[in-house]
Amino acid sequence: MSAAKAWGHLLHCQYMTLKKRRRFVRGPQKKNVHLTERDYAILDYLYRQRFLRSDHLVSLLCPPGGYGSKRLIDRLRELFHAGFLGRPKVQLDYQRFGGKSTMVYALADQGAEALRVRKGLPRGSVNWQWKNRSVGRLFLAHELAVADFLVGIEVDCKSRNDVTFIPQREFTGTSPLSWRVDISGYDFGAEDVGLMPDAAFGLKQNGRPEKIASSYYFVEVDRGTMPVHSANPDRSSIYKKLMSYHESWKQGLHKKHFGVAGVRTLFLTTSAERRDHFIQAAKIITDEQPYPRKNGKHLLFSTQKEAIGGALHHAWNNARDDKQSRLLTT
Repeated sequence: MSAAKAWGHLLHCQYMTLKKRRRFVRGPQKKNVHLTERDYAILDYLYRQRFLRSDHLVSLLCPPGGYGSKRLIDRLRELFHAGFLGRPKVQLDYQRFGGKSTMVYALADQGAEALRVRKGLPRGSVNWQWKNRSVGRLFLAHELAVADFLVGIEVDCKSRNDVTFIPQREFTGTSPLSWRVDISGYDFGAEDVGLMPDAAFGLKQNGRPEKIASSYYFVEVDRGTMPVHSANPDRSSIYKKLMSYHESWKQGLHKKHFGVAGVRTLFLTTSAERRDHFIQAAKIITDEQPYPRKNGKHLLFSTQKEAIGGALHHAWNNARDDKQSRLLTT
């Protein structure tokens, strides 16, 4: 390559980098933005999920086939420049390491205030601009993996008449989804541990008796970074997390804290081999009875590739036997 071509290539790269960075700078506001019902729906989804790509929002808010998707993407741009939405810059690193190049959005301060006024959703003293800037690439990748799963389920529900998606806050409230579990009966060097699922949701099967119509789920999306077992009892491990969820189920804490019975926990991981290691670890815990018929069936396992986009129809492995379970009962 000649010196002139090399210099031209360098200038082009600098130009493209500057152009990408400009997408994260708000331009001058030319007009006041009056929020529509769909705008509030966008803000609400981001309040629930924190980070969503534009294709997530298209799937949730546009008819099948993508009709109106360009108009929605243009509206997202307007809401960003008006200060209702944020575009976290860390997505540039996320995209550089193989993440989708679709724009990632988050709630901004003005959007949180609009939801507080319109829907009474608490915003507290959170500085959303700082909160969106403080995340790292791995955290963003994890949050988007959780979003892939939840959006896939909600879109599936929208396409059917026999099932309704139940958002997390409708049964857990708006407070953080976390609680403590007594594990004093185990040799982990602690009396209790905190549990904080990545997400929660419910499914209501329309037409079934009210008492058995709804089922509820906690979600744990594994990125392959936590060891399955650890020789250090104070260190986090999948085994310790599985044991904590099992003890929470045995102690009925989901009923105590959230008023719902029969919650199951879905574990999504990176490969079939790692999924099988999870199941083996769970069987060690659940073989200790005292509920021989149901023990272990509240822990369900899959790979992300298998579950995302088809979770309602997918057959999940449980920790009790070799039979598979589905989220919807027939």
